[in-house]
Amino acid sequence: MIVKFFQHDIRQGLVKYIGRYILAVLIGAIACGMVDQAGEYFQQWYGQNLSIWEYGLNLFQGQSPFVFTKGSNNSFEVPMTWFMLYLCLMFCVGDYIRQDMHGFGMYMMVKSRKRSIWWSSKCTWCICVNLLYFACAWIGTLAYAWARYGEISFRDHLTLTNMIYGTNFIGLGASDMLVNLLVLPLMVGIIQSLLQMILTVQYSSSAGMVVVFMMLVVSSYYGSSYLPHGYAMITRFFSNDGADALSVRFGLLYLTIWIIALWVVGYIIVRKKDVFGRE
Repeated sequence: MIVKFFQHDIRQGLVKYIGRYILAVLIGAIACGMVDQAGEYFQQWYGQNLSIWEYGLNLFQGQSPFVFTKGSNNSFEVPMTWFMLYLCLMFCVGDYIRQDMHGFGMYMMVKSRKRSIWWSSKCTWCICVNLLYFACAWIGTLAYAWARYGEISFRDHLTLTNMIYGTNFIGLGASDMLVNLLVLPLMVGIIQSLLQMILTVQYSSSAGMVVVFMMLVVSSYYGSSYLPHGYAMITRFFSNDGADALSVRFGLLYLTIWIIALWVVGYIIVRKKDVFGRE
């Protein structure tokens, strides 16, 4: 039964809206262009080109928290590349779960008499949406590198990277770097999408989008180990202006707890939801 639910979600909630994922490809490519524009001098000086991973840093570099201290000289800019990446993810998740709950999905839910299967299928769909979305962002990065240089490099150029990004990445090991680039951003995206789905079911799609937008704004300015989105910013893993740096290991555990908790809370809400009520 769950296979039928999942196939339905993939067809109606992912394949049907596949065109939306072009946004992720464009963001990945544009982020690479921004890096090249900012670091052209250093690339010419060192005679090196950035690797795929080093281009990807611009997607998930983020920004150090704003220091709310009188007389502080800390300059702050909203990390627009990071912000737009997660904002467009919100658009890709969209209003599908509400449409399905009041459409054919409601028929399948009533027929099966198992709302747990319906919700589990939606959570699995949510994970697939995030996997495809971030894969598309990396495809945009790969496409840019191949179009610009005619090759795709995976070599590290730490000195060049530090000069361009202005952050000391030397202390971050290769395994932690991959976790920061591939795993943590994906987990944060899943959390964001699950929360959006829950709020859409309980209230409306507008409520879900507004809350997600506010989370992105707050996470851009404030630094806290309790804000999930902070773990998708590599800069937050380095101490800056006396702020505590985030931990990769704690982040993996903390985000896993978030995902499990949202999965359970979502099921409780769906189980009590009056699907025959008015929208």
